[in-house]
Amino acid sequence: MVDDGVWEVATEDFGGHGMLCIGCLEARLGGKLVASDFPDYPINMGVFPQSTRLRNRLTNSADAANF
Repeated sequence: MVDDGVWEVATEDFGGHGMLCIGCLEARLGGKLVASDFPDYPINMGVFPQSTRLRNRLTNSADAANF
């Protein structure tokens, strides 16, 4: 789950409903997500299986992508 602002930008063409994989989300945003794009919710803490890409983004402490 990403920050509400990031999600709004990525899904403005379909009203914010549904789900996107990390690759599709980043493609829509035009850049890589970073750890600060993800709120501290249990779903982001490894409760569910995570792809290598998602784990990488959740731990990447680079500056926010400013979406």
